[in-house]
Amino acid sequence: MTALKKLQLIFNTGTEPIFGNMWAKNELDKIKQTLSFYEFTVAAFCSAVFSTTIIMLLPFVTLYTKGVTDIEYIRPDYAIMITLAYAVQCFRVPYLSVVGGVGHYKQTKNASILEAVINLGLSVILVNLIGMVGVAIGTLAANLYRTVIFAVYIDNNVIHRGKIVFIKKIMWSFFNILVIVIPLYFITKNINFSGWLVWILCAAAVFVLSVCEVVVSSLLFYRSDFKDALKIGMRMFKKKSTQISSTNSIGEL
Repeated sequence: MTALKKLQLIFNTGTEPIFGNMWAKNELDKIKQTLSFYEFTVAAFCSAVFSTTIIMLLPFVTLYTKGVTDIEYIRPDYAIMITLAYAVQCFRVPYLSVVGGVGHYKQTKNASILEAVINLGLSVILVNLIGMVGVAIGTLAANLYRTVIFAVYIDNNVIHRGKIVFIKKIMWSFFNILVIVIPLYFITKNINFSGWLVWILCAAAVFVLSVCEVVVSSLLFYRSDFKDALKIGMRMFKKKSTQISSTNSIGEL
């Protein structure tokens, strides 16, 4: 989970100045368009990556704790809850970028404090009732609260596009996760994970299937954002290819 959290940083790099520049120029329509694409990209990422995580986490733990019998480490309920908590945390990255870009840290400070209060309060209460699953539920509730609050704040104070846009995006992401996880979770339960090679091959297959589902779902529900993502991806690929070719040419000279 820590590694996945670090992976989310790719969406943070250089985004705040972009939104800040648009805000300074009062380009609200451009902020809406950019945020819509940003939301879609993060939601698609969350759908594919965290679906794969939910499915492959328990087999990973099974292999990692093989031969260890002191504690029951195979906890499907905890695995699902903590993965969803990190998925929600990832989903709020675009809203944090907008808030940072427009410089509204002070206005949203209370939401950050209350997030910590919710997390700690629920965790302390629920851990005595249902154990570590209670801690995961507390983290999920706190992350969901802050994500919703930041999305609502941006809609009320920055771009005024309607809260239904955010609701549809997060529901779309969780819809994808359900469609991917429900069939594949039961299929992988019948696989004998005898070693790490089997796990790696299975994880790769699950991830590819997850990506395929997200692509199909994107074409059905967010065709425009998907086309924009492809255009930007191709542009970046061409730019990288040009840089590599230039480097090779210089090396030959």
